Amino acid sequence: MNLDGVLIGELLNKIGFNFAMEYFEFDNGEYINDYEETLSSEDNPDIFRVKNNWEYYHKITKIIDKRFEKWNKK
Repeated sequence: MNLDGVLIGELLNKIGFNFAMEYFEFDNGEYINDYEETLSSEDNPDIFRVKNNWEYYHKITKIIDKRFEKWNKK
């Protein structure tokens, strides 16, 4: 299945969907700030052109996992 980089709700369970809706919410969610703080560097001066590699994947997934754990304890 090719999703073209899009996360769609039908692929998530109820908990995952609710977390994603809150965390990725454009105006108040924390994802954009986490993404920029975690992946901005001299190699990635523009957050919309971050290199697609395993190093950056692992960096951002650690942050997302921590956010999910915190969110899930509410």
